[in-house]
Amino acid sequence: LKLLDAQVYDLPDANQVMSAVTIDGDALYAGAAKAGGFGVDGFVYALDRHTGKVSWKFAADDDLKPVFCTPTAAGGKVFFGEGLHTDSGCRLFALDAATGKPAWAKPFETASHTEGQPRAANGKLYFTAGDDGLFCADPATGAKLWQFPGKAQRLHIDGPAAVSGKRVFVGSGLYTLARVAVDADTGKELWREPQGYRSFGPPLIAGDKVLYGLGTGNLTNDVFGYAEEGTPAEAEPGGAVVCANAADGKAAWEAKLPRSVHTPLAADGLFVYACCRDGSVYCFNRTTGAKRWALPLGTTLTAGPAVATDASGEPLAVYAATPEGRVACLNPFTGRPYWVRDIPDVADKLVGELFSTPAVVTTGNRRSVYVGVQLQSRTTRAKTAAVIRFDDVTEE
Repeated sequence: LKLLDAQVYDLPDANQVMSAVTIDGDALYAGAAKAGGFGVDGFVYALDRHTGKVSWKFAADDDLKPVFCTPTAAGGKVFFGEGLHTDSGCRLFALDAATGKPAWAKPFETASHTEGQPRAANGKLYFTAGDDGLFCADPATGAKLWQFPGKAQRLHIDGPAAVSGKRVFVGSGLYTLARVAVDADTGKELWREPQGYRSFGPPLIAGDKVLYGLGTGNLTNDVFGYAEEGTPAEAEPGGAVVCANAADGKAAWEAKLPRSVHTPLAADGLFVYACCRDGSVYCFNRTTGAKRWALPLGTTLTAGPAVATDASGEPLAVYAATPEGRVACLNPFTGRPYWVRDIPDVADKLVGELFSTPAVVTTGNRRSVYVGVQLQSRTTRAKTAAVIRFDDVTEE
């Protein structure tokens, strides 16, 4: 694979892209924030994915909290939540995808935070809300259909849900550490399996299995002491990728790691990929969990991997990005880099933060990869928000 080009799409007014970029046809959607003297404001942007031109910006009348939640585009709407782990009283929004205008009479209100990406499936909308647990809503109106409680059941569900058929899978990172499945129509618990590590990232469906990235701490800390639990900070960092049977939750395999995996996982027909806080990208055999390769990429990783496949479904490339802005395209079989490019060289600015898992769209033998970042001026340290686009091509 050969890197062709890299471009910078600036997001006016914001100074940080917090979410991954969602690709829907010719549109991109991203959650962002701007820190100022009176707190942190949130935004959601829609851009033309070919030109980077901003189609609309939503700020809920300047009342939106930071948007770490990756937007979901479905049925002509864009769904997203607001807030970070320390926020409460957060809402889930639905916007008209073409105009950015509210699509519900009012947002869906929760008592906790709504930072996990919503899932549209079964004609319903599933989203997580920390201490409030898991909600199911009508995507047309925002009406609540059911709730699977969080703290009331000693669960705290931050990471996005995964949906397969009539099962919804979530993980708990506080109070009780567990993998959980509930009925997609009723919210009734189907199974619950305890685990030794926190679950803050999204489960991933892989056929009749469901994969979880787990670990100590959180996205930005190897170990952490949570005031909610009233317990001391964890002593030793650690993490794992667990592959469980979707039917009963029993582990098919578990791969131990030296640090946590609280970012999204990626999988294809052969392999499972994870970005660990030890700074390495890992590849595991999807059937056995055996480690195939590990590639050190940076000091740590705060965004997940993305995989691209060819027309036959064979893995073609794995993409990953470091907090310093190093973006790499890797051979899925060996981990060997096809190309590596540093965002500071593309944007002529430093990267302040990067939490955005690469998003990939394939057209013929070309791929476009989008990563959201916070940029910093090399001289003034002024912060701006941008989406960086990389294009590569499969060489004949």
